[in-house]
Amino acid sequence: MSDEFTHKDPGSALTQAEFITSDGTGHVFESQAQGDILYADSATVLKRLGKDANATRVLTNTGTNNNPAWEQVTLTSGVTGTLPVANGGTNLTSLGSGVATFMGTPSSANLRAALTDETGTGGAVFASSPTLVSPALGTPGSGVLTNCTGLPTAGILDNNVTVAKIEDIARGSIIYGNASAASAELTKGGANTVLTSDGTDIAWAAAAGGAIAREGGVVTEATTTATSLADLLAIGSLTIETGEPITMFVAHRKTSGSANKNQFAFEMNSTIQQFAGSSTTNQAENGTARADVVGRDTNYLNSMEIVVGSKEVSGSGALASDHINNMSGANPNAQVTTLTFQGLREGSAITVGADEFQAYTYAIS
Repeated sequence: MSDEFTHKDPGSALTQAEFITSDGTGHVFESQAQGDILYADSATVLKRLGKDANATRVLTNTGTNNNPAWEQVTLTSGVTGTLPVANGGTNLTSLGSGVATFMGTPSSANLRAALTDETGTGGAVFASSPTLVSPALGTPGSGVLTNCTGLPTAGILDNNVTVAKIEDIARGSIIYGNASAASAELTKGGANTVLTSDGTDIAWAAAAGGAIAREGGVVTEATTTATSLADLLAIGSLTIETGEPITMFVAHRKTSGSANKNQFAFEMNSTIQQFAGSSTTNQAENGTARADVVGRDTNYLNSMEIVVGSKEVSGSGALASDHINNMSGANPNAQVTTLTFQGLREGSAITVGADEFQAYTYAIS
């Protein structure tokens, strides 16, 4: 029987030692060569399968007579290719369109775009001796590459990176482009700071002061029946420097009782500027007054302007108004620490009052 397992040719005589030798030379295949494989061709016959000259083929079962044979590996139906060398030293080749079935549909589109040596177009991940990932591809079919190195931008689909995949940053921080045109973290600013730009970079900075600043105010109602000026509402603990423009607003009123008017005054520190605040009609009236102080240096000591008006509380009674720009007192040429609104009654049966007093300053540059 050809190819059977035979004794080594003993020559003219075979000694006992030669017959039972343990050096592995006592038996041979017919025409055996290094790399051949012995297999059973039947229940009684042994045969030799010669080594395969193509290093990329694998030993398979033919499925016809159950004998082993060297064949090209089949990756999936209709798709053939070479297997990679252990540890990823060689690329997958000739995958063709069936790679989707082999790798799993969810990940096939991204994987195909990343392979250079596939059939069709490929990406730029693989070089002559590539390592696609370190240490491994993820689970086939999962749609992800894990621990990937060298993945090109083209391998990531648009809108596929979610906020959860971005590096975590501190609460309140923002991501911005730095001087190196790289993404960087700008940590949160301090309380009440604002984001500013110098035309090149952004930064947190203290909020700039506005053109108008509220210095203080009082909204508690106060009344008087005094016949000489009495304090109604006062704003204290001020630090308004000489030269800072000031505007004061007040809401005032008088009751009915006699045909007399009431008088009011704005007091700066101890300097009083007095003015009439209502008509002389015997009726209840309310109104407002505004005083503007432009400057308080030695050349403009009387630079206060007051606009005042009042009207009957109900109905359409007479309107009393005045515009006073030539005050009798000299404004203080010093820091203002207190602003006071005062009032008096000229008639014996009326009450005067105020229920809101506000003060503001303006930036001078």
